[in-house]
Amino acid sequence: TDDTAAIQAAFDHAVMGFGGRIRPVYIPAGAYYLTGTIELNYKVDSQAAFPQATIRVRGDGGHAAEPKHARGTVLVKENAGAIMRMNERADGQVAAGDDSYAAFTYITAIVLDGVSFYAPPVMDGLPVVDGFVGRSIIASTFEHLGFKNLRYGIRTGHPAGPQTSTETGYDLDYSERNTFRKVAMRVV
Repeated sequence: TDDTAAIQAAFDHAVMGFGGRIRPVYIPAGAYYLTGTIELNYKVDSQAAFPQATIRVRGDGGHAAEPKHARGTVLVKENAGAIMRMNERADGQVAAGDDSYAAFTYITAIVLDGVSFYAPPVMDGLPVVDGFVGRSIIASTFEHLGFKNLRYGIRTGHPAGPQTSTETGYDLDYSERNTFRKVAMRVV
């Protein structure tokens, strides 16, 4: 089954369904299969909303396990692209386009805790699936996460960032005040 639409609907409701107050999104333990990308490109109405403009996501543990043996929350994607994208379009540009000020009218902070991002092993070539990607991600927390068989586990900068990022599994270019705790990345 494809769980993309259901998970996207949960985020849309949490961010837009409560009159400007963002609610946390809880993803229970299990393997969730995605054919699309979970898009977290939400615009805030005013500067006054920024202190509360943080998307909070909690799963039941990021173990980066095989989906059939999942003990926690595992987001699985087999086709190319990102599993979760924030403040960024599919072409890698900032969601707001060329207007650099407009980029900061989008939610740029996330608390992501207890989720694994997984793609099946690639037999030939390099991985084509990314875990969490975004642009201008600031004041965010990434905790108890697992990443396996991905091109990037976490990328918070431009897709054409440092070449070493594909070897280490993460690219923190253009990051500011982000916190990382207990994050396991494995490229097979």
